[in-house]
Formats: sequence, structure tokens, C-alpha cells
Amino acid sequence: MRIAVTGTNGIGKSTLISDMLETWASYETPSTSFRDDIDDKYITDVTEDRQRAILDSMVTQLKTYGKSDSVLYDRCPVDNMVYTLYGYAKEEGDITEEFVLECAAELKIALRMIDLILFIPITKQDNVNIEANLEDKGDLDLAYAKEIDHIFKSIYREWDKRGSPYVDFEDKPHVIEIFGTPEERLELMKMYIDTTGDAYGEGLIIKPDELEGLHHMDALLAEQEGLAEDAKLEL
Repeated sequence: MRIAVTGTNGIGKSTLISDMLETWASYETPSTSFRDDIDDKYITDVTEDRQRAILDSMVTQLKTYGKSDSVLYDRCPVDNMVYTLYGYAKEEGDITEEFVLECAAELKIALRMIDLILFIPITKQDNVNIEANLEDKGDLDLAYAKEIDHIFKSIYREWDKRGSPYVDFEDKPHVIEIFGTPEERLELMKMYIDTTGDAYGEGLIIKPDELEGLHHMDALLAEQEGLAEDAKLEL
């Protein structure tokens, strides 16, 4: 199964991947990533050239694995879309609406090469010090991490809607929200992945809206809607 872990900066993606690798020995992570193809790992001035290079690198990596492989990706083209939207909304780079639409179309195709997405949102149930995790990442701070988190949530709210600009309704990976402490996140994963590393039947998957505590704060959603309105882009 091909699994991608997504979420804002400092939320604990690498920790979850590390814990999963220890729990399910059949899984591996790619030896290289898009980070090897760009000079600046943590940059808020998003440009089309940079986002294109990242997307191309991610898609190339996805093509090296098939349905029979057991692989964990640290980020995926959804993340690239999020940061592209951020750059477009902030108007701090050269991101155009045409480029956003182009990336959205490519995202739909790329998602066919992913079987499951684990999304780690910012929630009240987390026990993760995001600010401490961001200390060595340049200009990134908690406010920035929250803005990115808002855009992730706006995309995933569109996931099961027909006509979403980001995902093919008929051919898309399932999305599971993972929350809580690192230990709780791993235990939650065991509800979806069996001891061999395979997913339990989809009929047994607990939907995010069936889990207590998995609700988004109204203030955060309102803030994201304002960001989208300012960007003149319907998320």
C-alpha cells in the first residue's frame, strides 16, 4: 500500500513515519525526496519555478512504486498544492491563477498513484510543541503553520464532493485524519492497518466525522475562508 503523510510544518509527520516503520517492518520510505532537488528547504516566498520543480520531483517518485509496494511518503502532491495556494493567496511570489489550475489538474492524476493519505491536522487533542519543532526552520512560526493547516483543511473538506478542482471523485485515495500524542496517533493507525501492513476493508474504516474530537474550530475555518476570498480563488 502506498501511503502519504501530510500536514503543516512541525506537526509531527516525520515522527509518525518513524513510528510506523518500526511497527510495520514491511514498509519503507524512499531514499531521496523532492528536498534533494531544491536549494531552500524552508521558504515562504513561493515561486512557480520552485513549485514546479517540487511537483515534478514528487510525481517522478510516485511513478517508481506500484500498488504491490509498501511505501510511506513524507508529503505528496497535495502538500505542493497547499503551498502553491499559499503563495497565490499571499501574492508574495509569482504564482498565477493559471499556474494554480494547472497544478490542480496534475494533482488529480498524481493522486491515482497513492492508496491512502494520512492527514495530521492541528487539533486540541495534540500534544505536539509545533513552535519548538519550527525553531530550526528559518522564518517559519506558529502563525505560518496555522495558515498552512487551514489550507490543508479546506482542500480535504472538498475531498468527497463531486466537482472538486483537486481530486477525481471516482479515483482518489481515502483520507484519514490522525490526531493526538505520537503514541495515540500510532494506536489510531492500528485501527486502519493490520499486522501485515495491509488496510482493513474499507467498510471497516471509521470516518473522521465518527471520531470524537475531530471537529475543526469555527474560528480557524472562518480565517481560512477569508484567506481564500482574498485570493479570489474558490477552495
